[in-house]
Amino acid sequence: MAIHYGEFLNTLPWDYFCTFTAPYSLSEKAARRSMGKLKSQLTIQNGSEPTIFWVAEPFDSKHGYHLHALLRDTGKPEPGRVGIIKKTWQKVIKGKYGSENRFTTVLPYDPNLGGHYYVAKYLHRYNADYDFA
Repeated sequence: MAIHYGEFLNTLPWDYFCTFTAPYSLSEKAARRSMGKLKSQLTIQNGSEPTIFWVAEPFDSKHGYHLHALLRDTGKPEPGRVGIIKKTWQKVIKGKYGSENRFTTVLPYDPNLGGHYYVAKYLHRYNADYDFA
């Protein structure tokens, strides 16, 4: 299933591959709510609606979840946009915008690097959650 989902995801136009964590333990429900809030905040900023495919994956060695996501934001990576996405995530998790940015990775999406498979590989886990936002 994960391979087919990964292949499907790679047919869609993404701008960024992202990993989102928080300085506190995110529950599965909190991870889902956070992705909805991220989409809402980015919609307000852009004036257009982003597309996000996200997977909430439980940590292996501690309690809580982190998220991997593919993000179609403005249609093309733009200078400064990565910082805006990181700051928006900090707003969602009520972070401090400084060193807490270490909890966020936003990279321009390259369909040849396998980010679509990386995100999809967690779909088979019994305790993972995923959705399009």
